[in-house]
Order: sequence, then structure tokens, then C-alpha cells
Amino acid sequence: MKIGAMFPSRYLKASDFEEESSLTIASVEMQTFKTRDGAEEIKPVVSFKGEEKGLVLNKTNSKLIAKALKSDDTDDWVGKAVTLYAADVEFGGDVVDAIRVRGRAPRPNEVSGGDAIPF
Repeated sequence: MKIGAMFPSRYLKASDFEEESSLTIASVEMQTFKTRDGAEEIKPVVSFKGEEKGLVLNKTNSKLIAKALKSDDTDDWVGKAVTLYAADVEFGGDVVDAIRVRGRAPRPNEVSGGDAIPF
């Protein structure tokens, strides 16, 4: 059994992504979390259509989504797709697994504007 399966979570983890996955944003809501020292912290959580787990946003992923979707207003993100993938990142001097975001990759037949390839 994989370790990730032994510790289920309501939120997406890097281990949930063996491959990148394009998901459509259903909502962005603020939720309260307890920190390790027991204090409360409010963070944005993105919910996706067809995915039961949400993505707790950090500043990096918030900025990546804003850049990919060309808007820093989370209301504009709803109904738009992004691609999530696992990546190794440096954090506190260690290399750790993390989720990263980019604009949704086009499907092989998809061309800007929906027109056929002109050749």
C-alpha cells in the first residue's frame, strides 16, 4: 500500500499526480486551517469540477493561476481550466514534492480560435 493511501486527505497532494491533469475550476473559497502551533490561518481553496479534493493555494500557485488565466480576481477563474502536476521544489533548504499549476495544455486537435489547421 502506498503511504499516501494510508493518510487520506480532503485536499490534493503532489502524490495524487502521477501525470499532469487538466481540471476546470468550480469555485474558490476561503477556509480556516489550524497551524501546527494551534493558531488559525485562513487560506484559499480551489474546488474543481469532477474532483472531490480541493487544492489549498499557496502564494506561488495563486500567482501561477492568475498568470495562466490572465486575471488576479478569483471570480474570473471559475469555469476555466488549468493543468496541475507534481514537481520537485526547494523549500527550507530541502527538495520536496509539490503541486504546480500552468495554463491548460491544448488538446492535440485544438487550435486557437477553434479553426482547423490551415495546411
